[in-house]
Amino acid sequence: MRNVRKGKNLRWLLAFCIGLAGGTFLANEMVRTMRMDEGMVSVYIETLAAKPFNDIHFFIYICISRMAFFLLLTVLAMMFKSRLFFYAVTGIAGAAFGCTVSMTVMACGLYGVVISVAMLFPQYALYVPVYIFLLKMVDSRPFGDTMEHTSDGGVKRYALLISIVILVIMMGCALESYVNPFVVAQTVKFF
Repeated sequence: MRNVRKGKNLRWLLAFCIGLAGGTFLANEMVRTMRMDEGMVSVYIETLAAKPFNDIHFFIYICISRMAFFLLLTVLAMMFKSRLFFYAVTGIAGAAFGCTVSMTVMACGLYGVVISVAMLFPQYALYVPVYIFLLKMVDSRPFGDTMEHTSDGGVKRYALLISIVILVIMMGCALESYVNPFVVAQTVKFF
């Protein structure tokens, strides 16, 4: 049992690492062929660090984009009952992180790695567990059976779970909108 779990964890890590390598290669290739300017990351970091604490439009934008992502992923995974979507999204997340780190290092030097990590903190401390929870919920056989043959208790239970997921995503959006710009600003000042 333990080896099976270890194998599954390695598959997730492999999907992320393949995406990471692909994103790093893509970013470097686009800069090398002059299809992308590495200075755009500097502008983004400066804009993010200068976000006012009361910018409600940024919060709304983050909420819509994150909710749409999690909703689309969950619906597709439930419709097709496959982990393939989660593997693809894990690879895409790795590619996005690879691009971000590469571009930030090109623009800011070696400390760009620390700035890239700061750009993920603290919201991903909530997004990643929600992602894993949705994966386990969609992959669960009882969940699929409950969705097909709903009972009153099952519907209430899953409505509560979905409400908690939405609440946690909203908390992550608030952290991303209001706390993350402060973290990035302090990290940039430190270096």
